[in-house]
Amino acid sequence: MAWSSRTRSRAALATALLIGGFAACHRDQLSSAPTTSTQPGTGHHAEFTNGGRIEAMLSVHAWATWPDGNFPPGISVIPLEEASVFLRDDPDRLAPSRHRRAIGKLAGYAIGNEAIRRALVVLQADPPTIEAALGALGPHLTPMQRETFVNDMFANVSGSCPWHQLKVTPPIPGAPQITTQVTIWVPRMLADAASAFDPQRWDECSKFFSPPERTFLAHLDSNNQPVADPALPAGSAIPGRHLYESFTCNQTGCSATFQNMLNITSWYSTPAAGSTDPRCPDLPGAGTSRYNLTYSLDEALGGEVLGVPNTVSIDGGEGCAQTDPTGGTQAFVSKTIEFTNPVTNGINQAILTFAEVAGEFADLLCCVEATSESSTTLPTPPASGPGSPNLTDVEPVN
Repeated sequence: MAWSSRTRSRAALATALLIGGFAACHRDQLSSAPTTSTQPGTGHHAEFTNGGRIEAMLSVHAWATWPDGNFPPGISVIPLEEASVFLRDDPDRLAPSRHRRAIGKLAGYAIGNEAIRRALVVLQADPPTIEAALGALGPHLTPMQRETFVNDMFANVSGSCPWHQLKVTPPIPGAPQITTQVTIWVPRMLADAASAFDPQRWDECSKFFSPPERTFLAHLDSNNQPVADPALPAGSAIPGRHLYESFTCNQTGCSATFQNMLNITSWYSTPAAGSTDPRCPDLPGAGTSRYNLTYSLDEALGGEVLGVPNTVSIDGGEGCAQTDPTGGTQAFVSKTIEFTNPVTNGINQAILTFAEVAGEFADLLCCVEATSESSTTLPTPPASGPGSPNLTDVEPVN
């Protein structure tokens, strides 16, 4: 989408307000074993584990949604300051992306709340700077558009993978199914993005599926147990295979596990510029190479939600990643989950969990280190495209 001249001038003013707004922290990569760190000012020692990362991010989602702390039944969180300290200090190589997403979520949805402002300071963001930048854009942005814009204010937080234009459409409360959509631009060559996108690597790149081996090509034996099949090169075309997945989310704010066999297919195409594809409605063709992925439930092998046996009846998704003609890769993904117990689909815990599953697509696409010289040359992200606030189309916030 093209921005109007008025929007561009507002965006320029907002950019000018960013100078001095953030001091990025250096982080070392996290080893496979958990590390322990003292949280400054609390004396509390926290292990940086995937469980802790899920707990911290789910708490951010909950506080952004209910900043006054009046959480509905079934929502469990850790204190927002504790979550913010964890996300700020986590040495994991994908921590900068989560740190940045936390700033965008909290500021985009509830920057007027004093507790949220204190958390932003802990996250090394300056609330007045953010408010001034948002104010320069006008009053009619939705919370989701504010989140996208604030995320891009802090692109320097993302280390070697400063993604842009992350737009997460979260699940709709009360809907019969849990559906999310994500669009994003990443400074990666398509080969690297496709390699990270490949379902065989979900257990390397997603905190909900790690550690390996928990997503792999497989078949069921005579006892209905998954048996690993030979892996294919990550990012290659997969013509109709089965994949075993094991999802785990068991800590404060989340209690769910499930094991499934999925049908997966991936392939490459070159859609014409401006063409549309119903699988990826927010990603028009660019006349460049595109990686395509679809997956659906073949068989639910087991599961549990809130300590009660429960499996999924739908677990499917579609996605595309394509070379951006101006550099980098544009991507879109959608996911739909439905549990056999219909009550589960509407509980707030499930909605927050899959909002984070969607948001971590930004982390996932940056999971694979750049493998070529051209991949490490960070292109200038486009001024418009997937996730960009197009202020001429924005309806006033009620």
